Amino acid sequence: MKAIEAATHGIPAEVCQCVEVDDPSPPDAGEVIIEIEAAPINPADLLMIQGLYPGVSEFPSRLGIEGVGRVARIGNGVDGLKFGDRVISLARTNWAERVSLSAAQVVPVPKTVDALQLAMLKANPATAHLILRDYVSIGAGDWIIHNAVNYGFLSGEPCHVTPDQLILRGLTLKGFWLAPKFGTMKPVEIRSHYDHLVQLFADGTLSVPVEETYTIDQARDALSHAMREGRNGKILITANRPVG
Repeated sequence: MKAIEAATHGIPAEVCQCVEVDDPSPPDAGEVIIEIEAAPINPADLLMIQGLYPGVSEFPSRLGIEGVGRVARIGNGVDGLKFGDRVISLARTNWAERVSLSAAQVVPVPKTVDALQLAMLKANPATAHLILRDYVSIGAGDWIIHNAVNYGFLSGEPCHVTPDQLILRGLTLKGFWLAPKFGTMKPVEIRSHYDHLVQLFADGTLSVPVEETYTIDQARDALSHAMREGRNGKILITANRPVG
């Protein structure tokens, strides 16, 4: 099968390539194999490849923190999933045609919602929702200004907050990372969290612009496009077949 690997830290389009790798072994008990339909290029993916974000320390390294796909094989003892179910993957190696992972690392999603939108569900929508739910007090109809995520990571510069902003204006600065947050949540809570977000995509409340899709063997073109400034949407990688 095909997968995208980084050979080392560096410019993503230069150090990553699509390679032929072994298919996943048959799933053990409690595991499933997912055929990936689509996987976005998240800003965190680009930062990890460049060595500016936690997650990649050994090479060659497979990548892709988000993805959506169909259940292809199911190990013993897995309940609530069947062949062909669409799921989002909570693993971090989704730039591949197939991935093997624990059944606890997948979240079932409806086949009726656009697969490209579901592919982008794991990280950014989940982060924004949890921040608004857990760190600020807002109600229906309230306005917010959301102008940065990964502040400091994306710019490569340290955060700049002056004493007068903290003291005189009462500002606060708090870091948030989705991975450890999920570590404090029960599986049923994570599932409920994504069920809520899926409904917002299903009814059109949320929608993420998509600028372009590339097949997995166009990895370098996709990564080059994702690094461009001034884009109007996300770049997604698909398997070498239609998504639907």
